[in-house]
Amino acid sequence: RDGGRMALRTPYGRVFARDVALGTNVFPSLVRRLRPYTVPVYDYALMTEPLTTAQRDAIGWRHRQGLGDSANQFHYFRLTSDNRI
Repeated sequence: RDGGRMALRTPYGRVFARDVALGTNVFPSLVRRLRPYTVPVYDYALMTEPLTTAQRDAIGWRHRQGLGDSANQFHYFRLTSDNRI
């Protein structure tokens, strides 16, 4: 810290910032005192082949509304313009 700012020291100089963000990729922070402030988020994206009207009707998806799983906030579904989920 340098006053009210965070300071990053490198071999090429220093950088100062009022706010900083900690990105850890897929691993918990190596700084143990910061671990209580991080939350792991696992998300993915996938897409089906275009669905036929019969396939959409078979699963009960008759409108273009988005669907979500209330048990897992990262499970959500919507139709693309060419009817892929």
